Order: sequence, then structure tokens, then C-alpha cells
Amino acid sequence: MEGQSLRYSPPTKGLKRRPLARRLLLAGVFLIALALYFRGDDIWRQAQLVYYQHQCQYHVPTSDQVAYEERPDGARLLVDREQYHTSPAGAAYYFDPDWAAFNALLAPPGIAPNATLFLHQRQTPDGRNRLISVELLAVRSIGTARTLDFSVRVIEPGYLSAPKDLSAGAGLVLGRVIVLSHSDLRLFAGRSDPDNPSHFTIEYQEDGSLHRTIDGWLRDDDTVALEPRDAPSTLP
Repeated sequence: MEGQSLRYSPPTKGLKRRPLARRLLLAGVFLIALALYFRGDDIWRQAQLVYYQHQCQYHVPTSDQVAYEERPDGARLLVDREQYHTSPAGAAYYFDPDWAAFNALLAPPGIAPNATLFLHQRQTPDGRNRLISVELLAVRSIGTARTLDFSVRVIEPGYLSAPKDLSAGAGLVLGRVIVLSHSDLRLFAGRSDPDNPSHFTIEYQEDGSLHRTIDGWLRDDDTVALEPRDAPSTLP
């Protein structure tokens, strides 16, 4: 056994790579910490925006959820629930909390509460995703009829940058539907069309009648057309 030299196996490649991988990991952690130190507030705000944007894009109302109720008995039942408010005329309406939080982050201090009639992602006919909201701004008397005035918002989603409100400056009243006068009105939360990504519907009742339908269509120019399907109504 004397005179025989010991032979050592060469070091494995994994051992050589480990220090390099550790340095890269430490460098990544350092860069993240540096970004958080200098832009932590902006990063946190953007993370919250993306979260609430997602909540609004995939918002699904409960079955037959009432968004606006003028009948006194029905309104009294709704105002005891969270997210429902009361109008000066005594109607109860639903104001979506995720939509409120999204707007407060996008353009502080946010928006005044109005009835959230539709909130979901839709797609233009040429394939661009948009977050759509329809709110009831006012119910006004005109002669022997009443009009429903709507605000329609079209948002281009943002992930690394802030979402963009494509409807900003376009005016608040973007839709108007005429309904019968002196009738108790009830509007239901709108629904997305599963067969047409550009289409959605909002149903309503006048004085307990059968549901009537308002069709909404997102167009390629990032505007929304509201068209009453089966009622004597007009749009501007």
C-alpha cells in the first residue's frame, strides 16, 4: 500500500455554479429592496389598482340582484344591507364597493355613489378588452314621462401602468331611456352576454310589470351604445 498516491475526483459543475446563483439572487433582492425604498408608495398603489381592477373586470352579481328600487317596501328592505344607499326621493340603490375603491385609487378622492347597474369586462369587436361600468345618474320628470340618465365608463386595463379612462371628458349623460310616469321603478344588475363578448343587458320593471331589457354594445371606437329592446324609449 505504500507509495500509492490518493486520487481525488474533480469538483462537480454544480458546486461552481452555486456561488454565482447566490450572487444573482442577492442582487435581485437588493434591486427589489431599492425599488421599494424609493418607489414603494407607487408600487403599492399600482398593486391595489390591479387588484380592484380585476375585481371589477370579473364582477358577477347575485341572481336577480336589485340595483335600484323605488317601491317603498322593497327600498326599506334593501337599505339595511351593506353597499345600499338611499336617494333623496327615498329609493334604495347599490353602489359596488370594489368600483368605489378602484376609482378612489385611480383618481382620488373617487366618485360620488350612484346605482351600479353594470360592471364587468367586455371586448370590442376587434378584440380589445375593456372594463365597462354603467351607473344610473338621475331619474327625471319630463312632461308626462320620466327619463333615466346613465353614465357609461370605458376603462383600458393597466397592469404595469395605471388604467386609462377612455371616457374622460366625454360627458356624464351618455344614455337616456324614457319610462312611464308615476310608476315604481326597479332596475336589476346587468349581465354579460356569454355568447357575445361585446354585448350586455340591463333589465328593469315599471310598476311590477314584466322585465324589460336595455341592450348595451361596446363598439370599436370605445363607446357604448344603449338600446332599449322592447319599450317606447329614446336615446340621444
